Amino acid sequence: MALFTIEELLLATGGHLLSGSKSGRPSRLSIDSRTAKPGEFFVAIQGHRFDGHLFVPEALKKGVTGVLVRGDFKASLPRQRQRPAPIMIAVDDPIRAFQDLAGFHRRRFDIPVIAISGSNGKTTTTQMIGNILRQEFHLLQTKGNLNNHIGVPLTLLRLTRRHQLAVLEMGINQFGELTRLCSIARPTVGVLTNIGRTHLAGLKQLDGVARAKGELVASLPTNGSAILNADDGYFPFLSSLAKGPVLSFGFAPHADVHITRLRSQRSHAWTFTLRRPGYHRPVAVQLPAHGLHNVANAAAASAASFVMGVKSASIRNGLAQFRPMAMRTEIVQWNRVKILNDAYNANPTSMQVALETLSQMSGTRRRIAVLGDMLELGRMAKAAHEEIGVLVANLGIDDLIVCGALGTHTATGAIKAGMCRDHVVVTHDDPDTGYPTLLDCLVERLAPGDSVLVKGSRAMQMERIVDGWKQRFPRGRAQAR
Repeated sequence: MALFTIEELLLATGGHLLSGSKSGRPSRLSIDSRTAKPGEFFVAIQGHRFDGHLFVPEALKKGVTGVLVRGDFKASLPRQRQRPAPIMIAVDDPIRAFQDLAGFHRRRFDIPVIAISGSNGKTTTTQMIGNILRQEFHLLQTKGNLNNHIGVPLTLLRLTRRHQLAVLEMGINQFGELTRLCSIARPTVGVLTNIGRTHLAGLKQLDGVARAKGELVASLPTNGSAILNADDGYFPFLSSLAKGPVLSFGFAPHADVHITRLRSQRSHAWTFTLRRPGYHRPVAVQLPAHGLHNVANAAAASAASFVMGVKSASIRNGLAQFRPMAMRTEIVQWNRVKILNDAYNANPTSMQVALETLSQMSGTRRRIAVLGDMLELGRMAKAAHEEIGVLVANLGIDDLIVCGALGTHTATGAIKAGMCRDHVVVTHDDPDTGYPTLLDCLVERLAPGDSVLVKGSRAMQMERIVDGWKQRFPRGRAQAR
């Protein structure tokens, strides 16, 4: 992680010294007292469920050089045998100060930064971009789900001189968040995968989602490239926000990076070509992933890679090496049942895509959807769940099993759309119970050759259903693809 002198800590944060000296060796930052090490500088971040200020004494006992705290912080600190005394810097907002330090560190490096956002496909597209660019560059890439106001700074603080570029995923749920993240990361390329109904509790409506995501495009410099989805209804609006060049991708014939010759393979893969102005030959791609949405994600990743000037072979090889992350359209074969484990998160758009993927899966006897609540939808929650139920019926899904507080609305929509009541099951399980009733329903209904989709918002922890299924049949053989 990045090193900072005390002078740099004060300069970057605008803080003032409460105690201690400005001299001393440069320090790395720590935001977790449990892992704090001697010589590090502890930043007391306050979150929804914790307050780092409560752990300042613990961090000092572990030998940190100093602490960065709110100006009104008061605590009973442990007696220190060491000399000089620990350094204490006061700031108005430790989270903002932590972000400012990450921005300070980013400005030490004159390298391209690719930022990826959108309603769906952010993590997958980030992974695909990393796969491609790693063929030619040493790069820094977002790990796991570190894509928020804390995760992006944590990633940036890992920048070193060996990195030639950075690939950062950015997730938000409020207006102004992307503007702030971009002020820290200073992206030179911005990728927006799509605009969908996500985080409506904070963004209110689809237009709000577009405006919030559009902050990425508006934050790019005049020589920065915006990578936008030509198939998205908000493409004209998002394009209008760009100060620099726009490169579009998609199935639309007018897309700059145009998907053509699309073929579905039985081995859970797609083959297609990508046409790009300026490249003499189209790029032939084989993508080992389910769902048309992943083809679009691959086109977005390729567009960003074209901007970086990579060879066609790097795009071809990088996408061929792609493997879906756990719980993101992950196919698991267990006890002769095919599980589409898409349990990581859910919103109306991603739920629609997952259900369409289930309906298109070949070599399947029956198709069963196991759906949990979609959260953060505000006033749209009831209607959105009913719409998903209607979609389940219209796609010809054989059985629907729902759980959570909003599952009854999904069931109502399916029945209203003509799905037989005998094929709709409402359970009232939740993550705390481990979904026993739901698992009983699956045991009764699933048979060899069936396919089942498992999906819900992160708080629903729907992966427990997949784990529970494996525990019921311990002799099954897992083959994640």
